[in-house]
Amino acid sequence: ASLALAFLFGVGALLSHNTGIRMAPQIEPEPLVTESIPPVVQKTPVSMVEGEGAVPKPTLVGSSLYQKQIDEYIRLADIQAKSANHKQKWAYLTFDDGPSRNNTLKNLETLKKYGVKATFFTLPHDSIDDVYKKILDEGHDIGIHSFSHDTKRLYTKDLDFFKTDFYKANQFLYERFHYTTKLYRFPGGTGGRKASVVSPRAEFLAMNGYTYFDWNVSVADTDLNLSKGRTVDEIVDKLTQNVLERTGHRRQLIVLMHDDATKIYTAMALSGIIEGLKKQGYSFDVLSNYYK
Repeated sequence: ASLALAFLFGVGALLSHNTGIRMAPQIEPEPLVTESIPPVVQKTPVSMVEGEGAVPKPTLVGSSLYQKQIDEYIRLADIQAKSANHKQKWAYLTFDDGPSRNNTLKNLETLKKYGVKATFFTLPHDSIDDVYKKILDEGHDIGIHSFSHDTKRLYTKDLDFFKTDFYKANQFLYERFHYTTKLYRFPGGTGGRKASVVSPRAEFLAMNGYTYFDWNVSVADTDLNLSKGRTVDEIVDKLTQNVLERTGHRRQLIVLMHDDATKIYTAMALSGIIEGLKKQGYSFDVLSNYYK
């Protein structure tokens, strides 16, 4: 009993450790209900203020408090290890616009094969609840990529549509999967957008405890000319090299990919991307553990 108390005391000490997730810069821009919406508790995120505790790793509701403490203990220990080793290079694989039954499941198989965790910035899709659950069950992160992906309305001068869209995306994840997240990615990213558009939305996300992430290297799988004049093998190689040739050996790499139903070549390229990044000295993690 005394050992158990000592262990839980250690967990509590770690939970009070000051850590933070910082916003990652974007280098490459991405080409282009009426039901009641529950309020989101407003709080200042750890990325904005010192002295606040670490953002907890998203956990399915229903897990025991003890297990949550263990999960947090492990997560904070990982971040501390990163802090102690500034020469270690980290790659955060991210997937937008999914999930889809065909490509997300293929990606999950590949990630499991290599023991890699990734972050999925999802949209609401019907009839594939099992795919969302599989993402979570296998230890990956889910972040919000909006409810509508309607870039024309999300980025107008009026914030009302953006806020409603945000609440609906939150509601979808919680009501379907009892899941909450603190990760957000703007549809199309923030690169090239006016500060007058991005700043109020970023402030709104921050007040709700969210951190948004762009990317600094892209697989470029939205290129409309990708398949023109290329064989399947050449397309897959092109996508792979789009990542491996543009890492710049950065210490922190956030890779943009897509896993909607049309991105079959991205799923085929994932193995080569992981193997290539490993050869370049990268380890992998989810964005809720992002450390700069």
